[in-house]
Amino acid sequence: MTELLTGLPPDAPSGAQPRPEYDPATTTLTEREAVKASELSVSPDTIRWRRRRYQRNGVLGMVDGRLTPRKPATGQVDPRVVETLRTLMRQATNDSTHTAGYFYVRLGAVLREQYGPGVVKLPSRARCLTPPNSTAVRSPPRQQGGRARQSGQ
Repeated sequence: MTELLTGLPPDAPSGAQPRPEYDPATTTLTEREAVKASELSVSPDTIRWRRRRYQRNGVLGMVDGRLTPRKPATGQVDPRVVETLRTLMRQATNDSTHTAGYFYVRLGAVLREQYGPGVVKLPSRARCLTPPNSTAVRSPPRQQGGRARQSGQ
């Protein structure tokens, strides 16, 4: 991109002259984009798209954004909510079965207790009670009770 924009590659020695096809004094940006596209065997539109991203974001703009995570697996839920819920679920592993509603009520109480009322925003009940496989909050494996273990379930 540096050669495309300035006429010189980034490692050019001091006093170097641009190659004629990249000389900004004699070629337009569109012409230089076409030359670079043919060198890299891509379309001029691809070069134009990459150049704009480079100008906007520097070298990081050259990274293919499809390969970088867009958002955490827990979505926009406050990390304190996620960690507190995970802790509650770990603590309840050997307890009797609890409903999702129990965890929601208990989560709100613990967050108010730890951080103060209204400091940590609790997601809506519906959002918080979505199935575990749709969020990063997973329940640890439960130990089966004696009767289930005996019958092989």
